[in-house]
Parts: sequence; structure tokens; C-alpha cells
Amino acid sequence: MLKECELKTYVDFVISGDECKKSKPDPEIYRLATNALNSLSEEVLAVEDSMLGIRSAKSAGLTVAALAQKDYYANQTEADYKINDLIEITSII
Repeated sequence: MLKECELKTYVDFVISGDECKKSKPDPEIYRLATNALNSLSEEVLAVEDSMLGIRSAKSAGLTVAALAQKDYYANQTEADYKINDLIEITSII
């Protein structure tokens, strides 16, 4: 996806679900990423679009911005913020 969207040069670090024993809503992927980046959970903002993703990030102790979906309904009530476009992240951080 990073290559297809020509974003690879902007990303320093990647963890995929293939590296985890459990999938979302288990918070394992977020805990691995937070630990690998030597970050505290309070310093991390997760951007998610699904209920399972939001629940996973919240279970890891992260702040969550829910990206609104235009094509389908997703329950995003557990998120801390709701955004319509990724550019809105700048007003959160």
C-alpha cells in the first residue's frame, strides 16, 4: 500500500498484522509499535476507521482519531476525536 500510494519515502517504520499473534481488537499491534518506537502510550495518536481498530488502540491506552467513512457506516463512538480528512490530524497534535 505504501508503494502503491507513493508514501514509502514518508514512512520510517512499519509493523503489520503478520507480525502479531492476535488480531484486532487485541491491542498487540499497537503495543508492539509503541515499544518499537520507544514511545509512551500517552504520546501516540492512532488513526482508525473501524470499531475493532478503535477498540484495539484504546485498549493499548492510545488516543484515537476516527476517520469518518463516506461509503459505509462504522460505529466510531469510542474514539476520542472524529475527523473527516487526514489533514485534520494537525489540529489534534
